[in-house]
Amino acid sequence: MQYTKQRRTLTGALAGFTALSLLLSACGSDDDSPDTATTASQEGEDSSEPEENMSTPLDTDQDGDEDGADENAFEEDDEDEGASEGEDSDADEVLPSKVVEAGTVNSSGTKTASGKNDALVTFKQSEAFAVVVDFECEKCKGDIEIQQLGAHTPLDTGSKSLSGSYLLDIIGSPDEEQTLIVRADGKWNVKLHSWNDLPISSGTQEGKGSEVIYIGDEASGVEVTYKPPKDGGELDVTITSAVDKDGDNPKVKTISGSKKFTKEEKIKLPGVLTISGKGSWTVKLVS
Repeated sequence: MQYTKQRRTLTGALAGFTALSLLLSACGSDDDSPDTATTASQEGEDSSEPEENMSTPLDTDQDGDEDGADENAFEEDDEDEGASEGEDSDADEVLPSKVVEAGTVNSSGTKTASGKNDALVTFKQSEAFAVVVDFECEKCKGDIEIQQLGAHTPLDTGSKSLSGSYLLDIIGSPDEEQTLIVRADGKWNVKLHSWNDLPISSGTQEGKGSEVIYIGDEASGVEVTYKPPKDGGELDVTITSAVDKDGDNPKVKTISGSKKFTKEEKIKLPGVLTISGKGSWTVKLVS
């Protein structure tokens, strides 16, 4: 297969990805007016045992006792109150004061930024496309966490070292400044680029942790084998087709689990694999 044709396929067929995977969820945040310290540059511009069930049904109490129902209602109110308090606590969490400005990510080329210890990495993008961030902190001294400002969960966490690639959501709108929160004790580096600049990969893929991979081969599906780490973990593999659609959007399939598994999903490739989690994995193409 010619790589030029494959690249056109990724850029064109995945143009509708914004409506599906770049979750345009409105999000507001308080302006903490942090001090600004810029350390950024640009590259390339201008010149996992038995297979587990995919879902587990929830146990439902079928008891029709009215008093019991009232008690449950009060319990639910208490839980809601606790959840609200937790949300307020997250909102009040102090953000790092140091800011590293990465600039504007274009549809081609790479923006880089580096820093030490906790910081906010800010960037804009020239238009609505999927942005991939490559993060590396190989010699940190403790817990590491990276998260998008406005997201509910971290992109990844680690201890003493962390590296991986992550597909970012657009928080708010593509015209708004996006922020990556880095919490680390040590030196770290990030690279930001459009997913249209992902290298074209072929054949079976193997690795550990989180990766974003563009598969240029034609295939009718994928088989994922997962082995979690000794202290436990989970894996989510999202396959986005560049040649098949679900209505106006690219077709998407997901394989996930927290125990050792081998699972298969039918979906036409070429396309993008977004792999998130801990542990070792292998992705084989199915003809």
